[in-house]
Amino acid sequence: MTNLNRLGALLLGLILAALGLVVVAETIAITVFNRAWPVPVLSWRAHLSTVSWSDTRVLALSIILLIAGLLVLLPQFRRVRPRHLRTVIDDGDRIWEIRRRSVERQTARAVRGIRGVERASAHASGKKDRWGLNVTATAAGNVVDADNVRRVVESQLASLGAAEDTQIKVSIRGNGGRP
Repeated sequence: MTNLNRLGALLLGLILAALGLVVVAETIAITVFNRAWPVPVLSWRAHLSTVSWSDTRVLALSIILLIAGLLVLLPQFRRVRPRHLRTVIDDGDRIWEIRRRSVERQTARAVRGIRGVERASAHASGKKDRWGLNVTATAAGNVVDADNVRRVVESQLASLGAAEDTQIKVSIRGNGGRP
């Protein structure tokens, strides 16, 4: 969604820049040559002055602009997972951050290293400066202890510089994911 927002902002910026250049050219043409160029503003003005606000074309254009504005505005309210997570590592002038996907991958890899774990996944949630980790492990049988998984996750997060009070939720699925 971030790339789509950037593309939309770039497109909107280019359109506004082009319209700004047209307005400058139009102003110079009317001031210097006393005629409209490149847009026939004077004839448009004469025509638009006869159109009332209750005209269906005005209403339709207003609805289209309202919908376009909402389509641009509403995605901005969507909650986006942070790309970086804050750590407790502080070298004096700045606080270090680590990529969210890196935390997820390294934690899942550490959990997969536990004997009896077939698959593991980890998902960071929360805000950039206050986040937690949900870990799911699939075990071959009931040989994996949730406390053991939690200790491995805590150790991994400590090595990555996570705060000690980082929320950790561990879920174990037994029998290789089969009922």
